[in-house]
Amino acid sequence: SGCDLTCGSTAVVDDCGVCGGDDSSCSLVDVWMTSYEDVSGFQIDFTGPLYDVDVAGYAGDAGFEFAVSGNRVLAYSMDSLVLPPTESVPLFKALISPDTCVDNSEMVFVSPSGEWHSAALEGCLHIVVGTAPPDCLGVPGGAAVVDAVGVCGGDCTADTDHDSVCDDEDLCIGDDCPDVSMTGVCGGEVTLNVTGSDNFRVVYGDLGSRTVPEGVAHDCGGTMLAVDGRATAKMGADDLPLTFTLPTEHCGSAMQVIDMTTCKVSNVAIAPEPVCDDGGFYVDDPAGCFYCEDTSAWCHFCPADTPSFDAATETCS
Repeated sequence: SGCDLTCGSTAVVDDCGVCGGDDSSCSLVDVWMTSYEDVSGFQIDFTGPLYDVDVAGYAGDAGFEFAVSGNRVLAYSMDSLVLPPTESVPLFKALISPDTCVDNSEMVFVSPSGEWHSAALEGCLHIVVGTAPPDCLGVPGGAAVVDAVGVCGGDCTADTDHDSVCDDEDLCIGDDCPDVSMTGVCGGEVTLNVTGSDNFRVVYGDLGSRTVPEGVAHDCGGTMLAVDGRATAKMGADDLPLTFTLPTEHCGSAMQVIDMTTCKVSNVAIAPEPVCDDGGFYVDDPAGCFYCEDTSAWCHFCPADTPSFDAATETCS
């Protein structure tokens, strides 16, 4: 008789434990693991019958040995092998029914020193061992990372020349970019200095994109600028530093350098605004500082070329 205890029957128990079955009530599935710890052995129980185990996976490929008893799997190494931290890898395969999961209350993962790691179940067959380290914002298991320019949670993906300016925003990528700086204050003397170029033009005007026109009359045609304005004649190192008086109406205007040999452009320098004393606030039309007395209705205005205010004498300097 077969497994159905019927005389003359040839019925046998299939791989899924069903008498006369066709192996369709169970399937060989991956048991997954994400681990933040070194693991030297583990024990896993299932909530339903475990019919078989295929050791192909992270543990078996590493040389771990397996023992199966009932619905329990034990993996170990007699050679002190260790499973290093990993993310979302198949640990081994289990032949189980669709409604069978890893038993969340019966998991043991052991460290090389013999201590038990914490373990939790995500879903039905994905085990997480240990605790995810904090991200750069300090959130355990968080996804925030330091981007290419060192900003935690930033979105910059590349900084080719390592100048802490994202390639998407970098006006010039490379080691041979010109650099422009401006000191002084509008309404008075301003000094412009350029490094990294000995053949350049200074473009001055308002912030705004502009493309150098193509044509024989324009060097560097097609180069994109971040300043929309006019350009000086060609200049070189002998013309520097360039000192001039900047009228107050040009406070906040922008200047940029274009190297006429490489056609690379510099950073943008903004004409410095006057610095108001404590208690004052800057206005740009007309350019200067307002100082208002809290206990009265009057305000005193100091123009940009003499932005400091002496309340005792009510004079600007």
